[in-house]
Amino acid sequence: MWKNRGDALWQIGRYEDALSSYDQALSLKPDDSLTWKNRGSVLSDLHRYSEAVESFDRALEINPDVHEVWSLHAVALSKTNRNEEAVLSCDRAIELKPDEYPTWKMRTLVLKDLNRYEEEVESCDQALKLKPDDAELWVSRASALKQLNRYDDAVVSYDNALELQPKTTSSGVSGDWFYES
Repeated sequence: MWKNRGDALWQIGRYEDALSSYDQALSLKPDDSLTWKNRGSVLSDLHRYSEAVESFDRALEINPDVHEVWSLHAVALSKTNRNEEAVLSCDRAIELKPDEYPTWKMRTLVLKDLNRYEEEVESCDQALKLKPDDAELWVSRASALKQLNRYDDAVVSYDNALELQPKTTSSGVSGDWFYES
């Protein structure tokens, strides 16, 4: 019941109360990976990313085969500037569920922050196979291609972005997309 109470409190935006409920649930059942995941998600909503990483770490120790936890882990790691680790978490999530568009997009964002442009283009390509109408990804791909001096390819990607959003001035992938869904 404590976990369910925490879930309800989380849904209505009472994050601190949700944390208290999750902590109570975990004191009774410390090996509940779902409660650890939800606790990490609430901490992320509170922008307490270091603590969120710890909760996601615990969830993954208990059950390392949940792609969603790896994806959330990657987001929290990137928010704490642990981008190399974030890429590894994305890779593990993708290994578990290769067709998960948000994870590919997150991986692209992290690779951009690491200036790993070849890999960023590859991640964009994978994400765009899953969602070809994402103008931000086309812009991110174009920016990476520019960094690689592949200007003709960059223009094609910009053209694709402009076809989707002709009035945009976007400069690439934003950092908040992952929490919008």
